[in-house]
Amino acid sequence: MSKESFTKETSEGSQTASACFNFLDFIGCIVESSDKQSAVLSVLIKQEHLQHMGFIHGGLISTLADNTGWFVLEPYLQEGQSAMTQELTVNYLYPGKGKLLKAVGKLVKLGKRTAFVSVELFCDELLIATSTSHLAILESKQEVNK
Repeated sequence: MSKESFTKETSEGSQTASACFNFLDFIGCIVESSDKQSAVLSVLIKQEHLQHMGFIHGGLISTLADNTGWFVLEPYLQEGQSAMTQELTVNYLYPGKGKLLKAVGKLVKLGKRTAFVSVELFCDELLIATSTSHLAILESKQEVNK
């Protein structure tokens, strides 16, 4: 499923991924798939995604890992719930140099209030980074302000 076809029903009505995640739109992220098995997000690499040595910026890699984690958890959330990252660990294995950055995430453990997710990040088929994250499951947006 593409970013354009990803729709989440909310109390305000349907919202596409780009409406919910303006930053993903800004970096050119595409939600390739998101279901109870996995989530796959990708970014076609442009000059503005590179750091001073010509490799994919680590911030883009960690951003993709973080958001993939959310899309892994999203199919498990009940109406009115959302999630926020509590902890994100990224292990950089190789410099990213290529045309396509792709993240593949899987749910490792789902609890009542937290979830644990793992993500593998590939640049043109080479595994360049791995990530794990804990996400807090929120009952409402108001819970964030407590």
